[in-house]
Amino acid sequence: MKKHLISCMAGAVLASGLIFGTAFRSNAAMPASGFTTAPVFAAASNDDMLITDSVITLTVKNGTDITTELNTALKTARDMADHTNSIITVTVPSGSYTLSSTARIFSNTTLNLKGVTLTCADNGKFNMIISGTPGSYKGRTNYNKSDLCTGYDGFKNITINGGTLIGNSENTSSMIRLFHATNVNLSGITLSGGGCVHQMEVCAINGFYVKNCTFKNNGRETGVTNAHVNQEALQLDTPCKEAAFPGVVQDGTTMKNVEITGCKFQNVIRGIGSHTLLLGAYHENIKINNNTFNNVMEECIIGLNYRNCEIKNNTITNCGGGILFQNFKSYEGSVISTILDSKQPYKGKIIYDLNSVISDNTITLKYSPSCENPAAIKVFGHNQLKKMKGADGKYFPTGNYYITGVTVSNNNITTAVTGIHITDAWNCTFTNNTVTGKGFSAKDPLKNERDGIFIQSYAKGLVLSNNKVSGMTGHGIAIHFSSTAKDIISNTISNCGSYGIHIYQNSGCTGLLSKNKIKKCASGGISLSTNSTVADILSNTITGGCTDTGISLYNNCEAGKIKNNTITAIGKNAPAIKLSQKSASKTITGNKIQAGTAKYSCGRAIFLYNGSKVRGSIIGNAMENSSDTAICISTKSTVTGGVTNNQILSAGKYGLQVFNASTIKKTVSGNTIKKAATSGINICSTKNVLTIDKNTISGSSKAAIYVQPASTQYKVTVKNNTITGNKKGPGVSALQANIKVTGNKISKVTFGIYADQKCKGNIYSNKISKASRRKVYTATKKVKLKK
Repeated sequence: MKKHLISCMAGAVLASGLIFGTAFRSNAAMPASGFTTAPVFAAASNDDMLITDSVITLTVKNGTDITTELNTALKTARDMADHTNSIITVTVPSGSYTLSSTARIFSNTTLNLKGVTLTCADNGKFNMIISGTPGSYKGRTNYNKSDLCTGYDGFKNITINGGTLIGNSENTSSMIRLFHATNVNLSGITLSGGGCVHQMEVCAINGFYVKNCTFKNNGRETGVTNAHVNQEALQLDTPCKEAAFPGVVQDGTTMKNVEITGCKFQNVIRGIGSHTLLLGAYHENIKINNNTFNNVMEECIIGLNYRNCEIKNNTITNCGGGILFQNFKSYEGSVISTILDSKQPYKGKIIYDLNSVISDNTITLKYSPSCENPAAIKVFGHNQLKKMKGADGKYFPTGNYYITGVTVSNNNITTAVTGIHITDAWNCTFTNNTVTGKGFSAKDPLKNERDGIFIQSYAKGLVLSNNKVSGMTGHGIAIHFSSTAKDIISNTISNCGSYGIHIYQNSGCTGLLSKNKIKKCASGGISLSTNSTVADILSNTITGGCTDTGISLYNNCEAGKIKNNTITAIGKNAPAIKLSQKSASKTITGNKIQAGTAKYSCGRAIFLYNGSKVRGSIIGNAMENSSDTAICISTKSTVTGGVTNNQILSAGKYGLQVFNASTIKKTVSGNTIKKAATSGINICSTKNVLTIDKNTISGSSKAAIYVQPASTQYKVTVKNNTITGNKKGPGVSALQANIKVTGNKISKVTFGIYADQKCKGNIYSNKISKASRRKVYTATKKVKLKK
């Protein structure tokens, strides 16, 4: 009875200026802000509490249930604060206590729990600490759902310092639940256990500060590992539907001015974040910095519709997922477009530019089968193509809910899953990140397909620069499914299981693909596939063995210039540069293809195949030690300009080979070809006039220059070439050709010039020496010989 009377007196006696028989200091000065933290009450006490000025100290016994005493103190603090508009502090002495029902905290109250452990009573099912009351207060019968508890106006200046809250597995209510407030500070609290999907859940707070708190040992039942559940230990929510955040006004007020710093999350399902999307509503000015996450089963940070956000200097270790940053949800059951429990459409405007930074985080991930977004960092927008109903039963509009204005930089990632995953992001920047693949699981169905940076689904305008990727089982950088980067510059990629850079299925790079360093990626260096396009491929360095290609354009792909790339020891059978299946480039120029310390630089150095095209010329490339042919143009492929001024040193077969209805439209000129084992220049099946001019060829075993066009309709002019050292073959060999052979210098060959019986044309003014058989041999009179 005594405790009950005290509770009632706290509100009733304040009006007369007395409390527990002591005088209220009515002359206390009030600051302009409307509240004061100055002492306002003289000392008073009873068996359960001591009031000294603005501090209420519980006098309770260690090991007891203090539910009634704590609520009496909090209600007393409420009424004192309401009367004086000042901050009142409630202090619980150090010790271990039990709560058997909810402790309710109100405005202008600081609750000190330093050194205190509060344990939820066995089988208790309630929030341990909650703001406000569903009962009568300020003239409202259910204050928490009244017109006074809306927006950010329900509560203000709530602080909780210290304390350990221990839940029980039967309690499906969150431990701490706060809402519709301004200026909430939580510091040094530890939350352990509990059976709710969230240990702390908050919504509609402007100024929410969580510092040095610990969240641990919370989540699904033991042994349940495969089904994904949205269980954030600390949830930032939006009140819009009773089923999502019951017991409050569902007015759609978002979180604003949030700082979560120095907190620890360990042995929980998810860390911090949000999973329900109110369409057009955005949490603003969010800082999640300097926190640590250990053994989190799924994602650690989930930023859903966070605007003006920074996520910095967090350490994530041994977790299933890292940072998920979203502007939409692909699962319609998490999308809501109404407020007031589906009674009113929400009129928020869709914002695409989230103006946010994810930087300087250290992330180490393992494979976790229940993690829905297994990536160290995922930036997610969504192109909603179908009309669908949300969780409120209302249709939400189709459209592209892309995400823009996000910078991801200086993150250090070690991962057994995907490094950075980007979906439908526009004009975002990813720079100076390090992604290292390690610890891949045999249980992961995608264990051989994990990419360092994976871009997909309508992303565009991205800048990828100065990232380091190594050891991934898939690609270093993958751009797939109608996505484009603006620039891919100065990235370093090594030891990946597939391509260093792979651009696939209607994707591309609109600016520079330049200055990337790619080493020992198993399939190849740079690959474009299936209707993909890049502007230019410039000054990249590609090194190490692979099974496919150094630079590859496959299946209707298009590039501008392929220029000044250096490709070293790519593999005995691998082409260095390959265009195939009707792909094209503007030019191939200035590339260096070299062996380094290996025996071979490549299989074929430059290879055009199956209807592919160089729209300009192949010019000024330097190639050495190809095991097959240096430049091979095959199967209805075309060089519209010429093949000129290339340097070829040692080829297993041909220096230049054109065959299977392929062609060079203009000239083959100014090339230097040494030690092409079969022929220096081998031209077959062309259907155009062609000039072979001013080439220097030495050391071929068969014909230095061999021509066999499709018919004698097309004249081939061979002039001003220098040929030497073909000891087993002729200098120039023509079959079935309309030829003009003149001005060539030929020495140390079998035949100087050979023309078969189906040839016609003219041979004259050549200088031939040291021919072991004949200087000129023609099998037909249709070839005219002149001095």
